[in-house]
Amino acid sequence: MGKEQSKDISAQWYLNDKCNLRCPFCYAEPKYKELEFSDKKKILEILIENLGVSIIDFFGKEII
Repeated sequence: MGKEQSKDISAQWYLNDKCNLRCPFCYAEPKYKELEFSDKKKILEILIENLGVSIIDFFGKEII
């Protein structure tokens, strides 16, 4: 008998691209638009209920 493989479905969600833009060498301009909470909630519902995702890794830059 072989090893049983995990059937967990995972997703990675890059929550934001925010940056405090305070590095002395930085000339970047903010280019992001934050999703509303209700939109984030809908996305989570789709991932979990419709797509069967059971593991979600959240990533992002600085929380401002």
